[in-house]
Amino acid sequence: MSEKTYNTEDAAKRAGVHYVTLRRWLARGKFTPSVGIEMADGRKLWRFTEADVRDLAKLAKERRWNWPGQGRPSKKREK
Repeated sequence: MSEKTYNTEDAAKRAGVHYVTLRRWLARGKFTPSVGIEMADGRKLWRFTEADVRDLAKLAKERRWNWPGQGRPSKKREK
């Protein structure tokens, strides 16, 4: 039996990132899953294994903001 794979949206959910973020990382080459199927029209169909999802979750954890609260810290304004 072959290993279960996930599509981009499911892999993103399992790794705790938004699927748009994952698509950007794929486009920029920041992450590449082990399975990629070349389509006839030149597109790439990505499939993510359990190991890929674990690696993606590690990457997401490394890239999270290290400040308390949500999002980026506010910029300090000069008075």
